[in-house]
Amino acid sequence: MHVKFLLVFIFVMVLGTSCLAQNYLVLRRNNYNYKQYFPGREITLIVQNGYFSRTISGIIDSISDEIIFVEGEKAYLQNIRKVQVNRKSYNYRTGGTNLMLAGPLLALLCATNDRDMRENKPFYIASGVLFTSGIAMRLHARRTLRIGDKNKLIVISVK
Repeated sequence: MHVKFLLVFIFVMVLGTSCLAQNYLVLRRNNYNYKQYFPGREITLIVQNGYFSRTISGIIDSISDEIIFVEGEKAYLQNIRKVQVNRKSYNYRTGGTNLMLAGPLLALLCATNDRDMRENKPFYIASGVLFTSGIAMRLHARRTLRIGDKNKLIVISVK
């Protein structure tokens, strides 16, 4: 009884995984796999057709050998010039927003304090530094990689 159940379970698992084989994109940077994109993941591509460039952003519908469908829009692999990658090690957008809000809040707190302006000068400098670093973090939250010699976008076909 247990052996039959085990054989049926293994057969169903092998059959199920072989049916799910699909193509996927690999963004290679300096001959290392930098990021992988499967259908259902979000991607932002900058595509150039002749003199016109456009941004295609959304969830990947399907990937064939030469064409990528992103929310119904078609992007040919040879026309893709740039890929935008969000940084994942730290949430730069939220952290930057928090710092941008903390800067003016600190300045407002110092303005309501009854001390002399010369005594609050380091706090005003700190509020400016907080605000500026928040702007820098928000600007660097997203990275755009140009497809060329160092960066390649490759379709991996699973057979």
